[in-house]
Amino acid sequence: MEWPVNFKAGSCKTALIQVCPKEDVCHLFHLSSMISLPRVFICLLQHPKIIFVGVNISGDFWKLSRDFGILVKPLMEKVIDLGKFANEVLNSNQNWSLDGLVQHLFGKRILKSENIRISDWTKIPLSQEQENYAATDAYKILANRNIELLHQGTPHKTEDILILVEHNPVYTVGIRAKEYSADYENNLKQTGAEFYRTNRGGLVTFHGPGQLVAYPILNLKHFNPNVRWYVSQIEKTIIRTCGRLGLAAETSPLTGVWVGDKKICALGLQASRFITTHGLALNCDTDLTWFSHIVPCGIEGKGVTSLSIELKRNVTIEETLPLFLLSFSELFDCALCDYRKKDADSLIELIGKLK
Repeated sequence: MEWPVNFKAGSCKTALIQVCPKEDVCHLFHLSSMISLPRVFICLLQHPKIIFVGVNISGDFWKLSRDFGILVKPLMEKVIDLGKFANEVLNSNQNWSLDGLVQHLFGKRILKSENIRISDWTKIPLSQEQENYAATDAYKILANRNIELLHQGTPHKTEDILILVEHNPVYTVGIRAKEYSADYENNLKQTGAEFYRTNRGGLVTFHGPGQLVAYPILNLKHFNPNVRWYVSQIEKTIIRTCGRLGLAAETSPLTGVWVGDKKICALGLQASRFITTHGLALNCDTDLTWFSHIVPCGIEGKGVTSLSIELKRNVTIEETLPLFLLSFSELFDCALCDYRKKDADSLIELIGKLK
């Protein structure tokens, strides 16, 4: 937290709160013009999955209480004081400051300008120097926490990824690709689609416009280290998504999710050492004539359908996607954060950490 320096009696109102959820992100909440904290921000602070990590941060909560009238006790119950934790791990009785703890663990000092510390934190927008200053404490607290989790023997939890795409027309085959000859491949390419051989499960299928394709790249040890459980949760996610649109879908002894004897969602999943790859394809307003050139997933005598056909109206990916994400987050009991194209490098790095 930051607030302007007051050279008279008392302290000025809190102007800024820093929240650092991971090592490369710091959110700065500017409060100087607010009479009270927004309800959504209070709900964030009080959320049972939110914990507060810092050094001697109880005073910050009491200041928030004086400035904005929030209840302190529910927040104090979720505090992890790194100073106390360090004393337990190091068997010491130090009165740690954040700077001292950083110096002990990393052999470095936190270099922060005194001029920036006493600058005007109420101004909007903040200067780049102020933003960097405000983020420094939050970053170092998170870094300290990760180091101390390692001391505990608790591995740092890498993030899990859910990639969402809409492909150009493409046919793919799975690990039984040898069943498909070069002539078969060339014939499919003549339709104007691409063709790829992959290491997923399953046989030939089609991906293209109007189809919601999702590739969950998950470490199942963060959820349930059971591949059958994972497949079931993916199936339930699709069934719940369809249900939210008013369509009853179900599983069958065959792979995928079905409406009657027509497949509406194909699954081609793969897991290695509990890391999942490949995924699912849900037909929204897909041109199903592409499927007429293949036996989808090698299943004879069965058809293919889409949300648009079954609901007798145009159901787009844009309409379906929020319902799918909601269902996924419910079934996997997780929060989803949005990565855009500008975050591609970070996304690739996270995938690398999982693998």
